Amino acid sequence: MINDFIIDKQKLKQLAVIFNINEDSCKKLFDLYENSVSKSIREQYLAHIIRSLELSMRKMTGNKLFAINCVPMPKGSIIRNAQGRYNKGLCFIIYFNKDLPEYEKRNAIAHELGHLFMVAFANQQFGINRQLKKMYGDGNDMEPLASLFGVFVIAAKNQFYQNDALACKKKITAHGWNGLINDFMKLLNSP
Repeated sequence: MINDFIIDKQKLKQLAVIFNINEDSCKKLFDLYENSVSKSIREQYLAHIIRSLELSMRKMTGNKLFAINCVPMPKGSIIRNAQGRYNKGLCFIIYFNKDLPEYEKRNAIAHELGHLFMVAFANQQFGINRQLKKMYGDGNDMEPLASLFGVFVIAAKNQFYQNDALACKKKITAHGWNGLINDFMKLLNSP
């Protein structure tokens, strides 16, 4: 049933007819989508967590443009499998080893997000590190705390894909390709 959503030449022709779009224009738009947006989807590691943390950081810093970026690097260009750089109030950049297996990339990025969470967000919430000092002496040993945050992140992601996403998948795939098209036809005909 999942293959039902693979867009091929036949489906592009169908879409062109249904939405009253020139077939060549439909194909060009699909190619543009494939080569720009779709191509980068696999490279969006923990995007929902990153977006949530960005929103929290924007609120905390007052910088509406605060961003978190993940940059793949060759192993020789970075010291560890991943390392973060916090530009206070502006952005957080995570450099990660591009050659790691996919699940290790996610774990390494989650750990680095933990550093941002602890250094920037949690410290402010805890009142200039008082709580962290109780937990880890002078508060400088962030590695365990960053890993703890990483566990929280990966557990939430796994929970979503193990349980919540399956419920969505059943609803989505039950209607198949034609159900998807009908949903968008309803949008065209709505006020």
